[in-house]
Amino acid sequence: MIVGLSSALVGGTVGLVLGVGSAYFGGKTDLILQRVSDVLMAFPLIIMALAVVGIFGTGVQNVIVAITIPLIPRCARVVRSSALSIREVPYVDAARALGFGHMRIILCHMVPNAMAPFLIMVTAFVGQAVLAEASLSHLGLGVEEPGARFAKVGAIRGHPARATRQEELARLSFRLDGAPPHTRSLFLALMLASQSSIS
Repeated sequence: MIVGLSSALVGGTVGLVLGVGSAYFGGKTDLILQRVSDVLMAFPLIIMALAVVGIFGTGVQNVIVAITIPLIPRCARVVRSSALSIREVPYVDAARALGFGHMRIILCHMVPNAMAPFLIMVTAFVGQAVLAEASLSHLGLGVEEPGARFAKVGAIRGHPARATRQEELARLSFRLDGAPPHTRSLFLALMLASQSSIS
C-alpha cells in the first residue's frame, strides 16, 4: 500500500506541474513535453515498470520509481487539457499584467485551479499502482524477493496443467534466483505472454 500511495502521489504531483507548465508556456515547450508523453504512453504501465525494474533492480525505491514513471504522462495529459482553459481566464492575464513571474503564476494561480482533475487521477492511480506492484511481486521483481520460478507463477494462477508444464521448464535449468534482474524479467514476461496466449 505504501508503494501504491507513494507512486500515485509522486506521479500525480509531477504530472500536475508538467501538465500546467506545458499548457502555460505552449509553443516548443508544449510540443516537446507532449511528444515525450506520447512515447511514454505508448507502452502499457506494467511493461514500462518491468523495463525500469529490469534496469535498476528491485527494492522499494526502485519499484516506486518504476510505477511512477508511467503515471506521470497520464496525469500530465489530463491536467494540461484543463490548464489550457485556465490559461485564458482574466486573473491569469491580470497576474501577467502585474509583472508576476512564470513560477508564481503557475504555482499560485493555475495549479490550485487544476486540482479537480489531479485529485481524480491520483485516486485512480492508487489502484493501478497497487495492481502494478502486485504484478511485479508476482514475478519476483517487487518489494519482496520470493524467488519466483516458472512453476510457482503457473501454479498460483490456478492451472495445474500449466503448473506441470512450468515444472518441466524449471527442470530445464531455467532457475532465475541468481539471474540478473533484466534476464529474470525478460524470461518471466515471455512466460506470462505464452500463458496468456494459451488461455
